[in-house]
Amino acid sequence: AEVVLPSTFVTSELNDGTLRAVFGPDGSYRLELAVKDAMARAGGVNLGEAFVREEAKRKNLKLFEMPGKVVFLEPVADRKEGEQTWRRSLWHIGFGNSVAVMTLTAPVEESPELKRFLGKPLNDAIASVRRRRG
Repeated sequence: AEVVLPSTFVTSELNDGTLRAVFGPDGSYRLELAVKDAMARAGGVNLGEAFVREEAKRKNLKLFEMPGKVVFLEPVADRKEGEQTWRRSLWHIGFGNSVAVMTLTAPVEESPELKRFLGKPLNDAIASVRRRRG
């Protein structure tokens, strides 16, 4: 997967090809991005977009459209670890015959850095998601 992220994010690639970026005051905020091909139907085109549209409808979640991509946000239940409560959010991104899932894990109490990311940088990141070439 390829994505454009703020320069303060530290990125690495996991063994399964998932891109991981850490950021935040102590580097504990985590953004992960995995891209998969949609299951091919004979002669299918834009299967990733169709899959994401169907999933948003099935889960009754709002679908957003941007040039060449469809996206929906799926909230996940908060979890407590020690004194800290963590929130996970998943963005499902369909483009062409691919589906990306971008997962953000961060404390429920938003830091200024997280608030900044959740605006234009997040939208820019989603718009930039693509399959890695080669």
